Amino acid sequence: MADTTPLVCICGAGPAGALAALYLAQRNCNVVLVEKAPIDKDAMGTTVGPRTYNILLAKRSLLALEGAGVKLGDDESIMITHIVRYRKGAKKFMAFPAHVPWSRTINRGSLAGLLVRACEAYAGGKQQGSGSIKLRTGYSLSQLDVAARKATFAPVGADSSSQGQGQAGGEPFTLTYDLIIGADGTFSRLRQVLSEDAGVKASPEGPLTFTQEQDTMMYKPFTLASLQGLSIPLENVGSKFVVLADPKRNHSLFIFPTKDGVHRGTYLMPDGDHASHKSESDYVASLSDSFPVLNQAQLREIAAQLPGTPASSGGFNTRCSRLHAPGALLIGDAAHAMWPSLGQGASSALEDCAVLGKLLGPGPVSKAQLEALPAAFSAARHADVVAAVDLTEAGFGGKMQRTRAASPINLHMARFIGQMLLSKALPFLVPKPALMTLNDTTTPYTVVQHRVERQRVGGNIVLGGLALLAAYGVARAVMP
Repeated sequence: MADTTPLVCICGAGPAGALAALYLAQRNCNVVLVEKAPIDKDAMGTTVGPRTYNILLAKRSLLALEGAGVKLGDDESIMITHIVRYRKGAKKFMAFPAHVPWSRTINRGSLAGLLVRACEAYAGGKQQGSGSIKLRTGYSLSQLDVAARKATFAPVGADSSSQGQGQAGGEPFTLTYDLIIGADGTFSRLRQVLSEDAGVKASPEGPLTFTQEQDTMMYKPFTLASLQGLSIPLENVGSKFVVLADPKRNHSLFIFPTKDGVHRGTYLMPDGDHASHKSESDYVASLSDSFPVLNQAQLREIAAQLPGTPASSGGFNTRCSRLHAPGALLIGDAAHAMWPSLGQGASSALEDCAVLGKLLGPGPVSKAQLEALPAAFSAARHADVVAAVDLTEAGFGGKMQRTRAASPINLHMARFIGQMLLSKALPFLVPKPALMTLNDTTTPYTVVQHRVERQRVGGNIVLGGLALLAAYGVARAVMP
């Protein structure tokens, strides 16, 4: 008797890929989770691959995790109570309350390890009434036959035509799948193959195309033993996400608390600035100028880690014409990578998995349901994730931030601060800035984008009116 259990192949075992595997296995699918990098599933707070940074998880992502039975507690993550910002020249920190308990930070490697361990519970069909999850590491997608639903994976280090052993020490293998999912990151191999496939190009929906724009900001990671001893005291630093900013030079430090008590951060500069810093003393001078709130020991501790460390791009904004092809769909960075400007990359990626689960429903999934899933997912999700990328470009740290030095007046910031002050003074009449709702709501990004645009127009009208009143006042004062 033929096996009627659907087989799903997922490229990429990062947080989005592993969470998608859980959602599908819980709906009686057999999942093969393929990852090109080695995975230390026991790593907590250390590295899984080269990406060692901390990520901020908001309500939409925490609900997505809980939907698959994964609940982050204090053992794995830290609840963020406030986001605090220091601007060079300020006399105090500006504090923004986080949406407790829906704001947590966790090392990306820790989250990946946690989810992969959760997937192990489904190895070999251990969970009664569920499918199975099989993890294959050290392999990447080599060939894809979209029409026949066959995917061939080669060991990392072997070229697409190689039949020998690569760095993984294994042989190529081929899967006949019912659904293949690309969760393989910003430079998704599956996305590239689908965009080049002749059958996909000839489909009634047209070709799957994508555009990418690289972030012009570059960062270097560092750790900091303590945030005590700042020139402006800051209490309860173990639950605060700290941002130090020098708007004139466009330099920033983003500092997260971690479970081991140290702080993990990134030093962000415009492209080319890191290259001009040749030595530790260069970094000490730059840090001292931009962030005088740090003490000398902290400056030296950060600066000592930076020379010789390669600067990395803040990433790419990726927009796809659609998120699916026959028998295939894209999630996470493969579908909608975005700069870290608004901290929505991880949240939107994990939310993709919750959307998959909602579309499939709670019961066992049939092959017919999987056949309809890609188009349904794209219809439900595409406009929303494009809006998330648009918001990232337009928001703080986006293109506005990168052109600030050329503009004497930051209208974006003026509108934001004005909206925030009015919402505090007249909360019954003026809503808070729409961008502040990204991390405390499950409101679709398209709705947030509409509200941002509406507030932008309203803010311009208010600023224009104030400018006219000021001009009128000046004219009255100088006229005889």
